[in-house]
Amino acid sequence: MYDLNQIGFFVFLLTIILIVYKDRKKIKIEGLMIMRRTNKGKGFIEKLSKHKRFFNGYAKLAVLIGLIGMIFASVFLIYNAGQILTHQTDQGAGLVLPSGTAEPVVKDGYILLPWWLWVIAIITIMIPHQFSHGVVSRIEKIPIKSIGWLLLIFLPGAFVEPDEKKLKKSSVSTRLKVFAAGSFANFITALIFFILLIGLINTG
Repeated sequence: MYDLNQIGFFVFLLTIILIVYKDRKKIKIEGLMIMRRTNKGKGFIEKLSKHKRFFNGYAKLAVLIGLIGMIFASVFLIYNAGQILTHQTDQGAGLVLPSGTAEPVVKDGYILLPWWLWVIAIITIMIPHQFSHGVVSRIEKIPIKSIGWLLLIFLPGAFVEPDEKKLKKSSVSTRLKVFAAGSFANFITALIFFILLIGLINTG
């Protein structure tokens, strides 16, 4: 009997291959990455960037939360490394990969998620993250060169590409805002889902 999860995973991989084949004349290979650049979505970023006052405050808060988060993450990684070295745990940071499994599988150094759950997670993470980078880049007067998708081996992702030369020449505060904006968007997304989950639990 065929496993529907494994069939779905095969279709997922086949879809990626077909997309790459269809756009083969427009993609660019950079190291281990396959990149497809486009201008689609730049208009949406420009519209959002007109709300300068809101996103300027958003970016400043992103820097503050980002610095606090970096401290907590560093402390956690050091603590977790200490636990691993003293054999109190064998679990540390690892890759989250798609698979044909029906349930999540936790291994040393990686976690396997059902492919469809992994796709939902990637979309939920990448879209707010990258568009947030783009909007803050624009309110800081950094041009957006392109938007696109990429593949790292078979792992799909997305990107918003600011003008790196102008970004490097910009002030430290501008660079901090642009860099922190993506992670802050993920923080906000996670907070929204957490609130929704609490609401569902309380009404259940």
